[in-house]
Amino acid sequence: MINEVFVKNWKCHVEKTCDFKLGLNYLVGPNGGGKSSILEAIGVALTGNHPFGDVRNCVRKGADNAKISLRLDFEGEELKVERIISTHRREKSILTYRDQKWEGWNEVTQQVENILDIPSKFIDRIILLTEGEVHRTLNDPPKEILNLQVKRVFGLEQLENSLQVLESMVSLNQKSINDRRSIQRQLTGFRDLTPKQLETEISELRKKEEKFNKSKQALTNKLEGSNKKLSDSTSIRIEMERSIGIVKEFYKELGLKENKETAVNEIFDRQKDNISKKKKQIENNYRKMEKEWNKLKVKISWIDQITSDMSVEKRGKITFCPTCGKPLSFKDRQKIIKQHAKERNSLSEKEIELGRNCSQIQSEFEQYKNQLETILKWEKIIQNDKYIGKQKLSLGRLSSMYDEIEKEEEKVKKEQSKLSEEIRIINENEKNSALKIKEREGILENVKRFKAVSLELVRDYHKEALLDVLSYSFGQTLGVFRSTFLQPLFELLSHAWGKFVPFENTQVILSESGDLVIKLDGYELGYEHLSGGEKTVLLLLSRLLLMRQLTKLGFMLVDEPLEHLDVVYRRSIVKFLRDYCESEKDFQIIVSTYEENLIREDIQSNLAKGIFITEGRP
Repeated sequence: MINEVFVKNWKCHVEKTCDFKLGLNYLVGPNGGGKSSILEAIGVALTGNHPFGDVRNCVRKGADNAKISLRLDFEGEELKVERIISTHRREKSILTYRDQKWEGWNEVTQQVENILDIPSKFIDRIILLTEGEVHRTLNDPPKEILNLQVKRVFGLEQLENSLQVLESMVSLNQKSINDRRSIQRQLTGFRDLTPKQLETEISELRKKEEKFNKSKQALTNKLEGSNKKLSDSTSIRIEMERSIGIVKEFYKELGLKENKETAVNEIFDRQKDNISKKKKQIENNYRKMEKEWNKLKVKISWIDQITSDMSVEKRGKITFCPTCGKPLSFKDRQKIIKQHAKERNSLSEKEIELGRNCSQIQSEFEQYKNQLETILKWEKIIQNDKYIGKQKLSLGRLSSMYDEIEKEEEKVKKEQSKLSEEIRIINENEKNSALKIKEREGILENVKRFKAVSLELVRDYHKEALLDVLSYSFGQTLGVFRSTFLQPLFELLSHAWGKFVPFENTQVILSESGDLVIKLDGYELGYEHLSGGEKTVLLLLSRLLLMRQLTKLGFMLVDEPLEHLDVVYRRSIVKFLRDYCESEKDFQIIVSTYEENLIREDIQSNLAKGIFITEGRP
């Protein structure tokens, strides 16, 4: 039995000590006051685990650690467990029993299991009947109340779930077998091929593909070189074509006959010298004629002056000879005037002829001047040209070089055409090789798939056999459980029902399927026809019987069994608990409830002990 439980900083409790007696004990307090927390603390002390989550979450808010201390009598000796749960540091645990001491969280848990002779997970499932479990029994009643209680305690629900999973796996495995058989039939044509043979063939094809790549790369490099060569040659040819055009335009503009032998710059220099010399010669002739013309004009002017002077006789003035200075008579004057008139006519004719000659020379000068300007314009063009100015090539040599470049270009183009054809053939071979590789890889994939499917099919057959064995074993296990354990336990339950629920003409029997059936006045009623109180009594009875049959523990914890019941059924449950503890003198039941009015009379008459819990305060 449990003597005492002490908690500190546990959930809502700052500090609380609860002393219990043998028989019936009530934890009394309002909802949310911490009653269930005390029951949970007992479970944590024994198992080291919280049934609903991480135990560190139960440390009171604002505290660094929580402490649980549990003292109980077991086989005449005191067993004391102390556990300290920390939010930041490692948990501590101490167990003392029969002058021995153990420390360490897991070590204490292991020793509790050894001493009580019961696994810690089993303790969790059997000592505490939770409020949720009572609620499920009332609102969603199972058909097999006793069967289900046993399964929960032993964990056989997992076994049944596993059996259902196995049955589902058998179905899925059969579908997998059928699917793989279908795939295998589709791939039957690849049965005799081996992956190694196909991989060797693919490897050889890849080597050929690599050779094709190298050859294509070499040809591509060669083609790129040829393209560059053709590009350079085309650039030179275009420059030469431009130079040839310049030379022909030069000859045409200067009105010269094309000379294919002599360098263009020599012809230009020669032409420039000739025009310069001719221009200079014309300039000199023009200056001479201009000088002579000026002299002639002076002489004509002089003759005109003398003639004028002699033609007008001035009073009181004697006319003298302009040559010898002798005085002249009228007759002499007339004679001189006639001579000068004749000379004047001759000089005028010369003047007119000189004027015509000057105009002609001036026209020739302008012509050669324009030619010289044209020459000077071409001088800059010819000097800056790469071939006729810098390399001083003749038109013939330039044309010959142009023809050679054209022939070279034709040769390069033929070479390019040949290279392009070779690359096209390699590309075609590469394409065919890639198609063959893809085809072989597809075949290899199917061969591997056939082998894999065949292997998986073998595994599926093995799995099918194993699943059949497991399904049979699980089914047999559950069958043995029902026949060897459930039936004897039900007989005890039926006897206890008659003892603690003395309804006349009422029996509890177990059907062949394991369902509980109520027999009233010869009529069979299903479990669903029981009242809420009867269902709760049945649940408590089944759990108490399991406790007494399966463990050496002399106590059980029940959380809020009176909730969800009306007053009459609550009183019947209180009476059942009191009667059971009076009947079983060596057993202890600790019940949490907020129904103080219903249990006050039992507490006052010492039929039960009351421990009052008030919102976690000490």
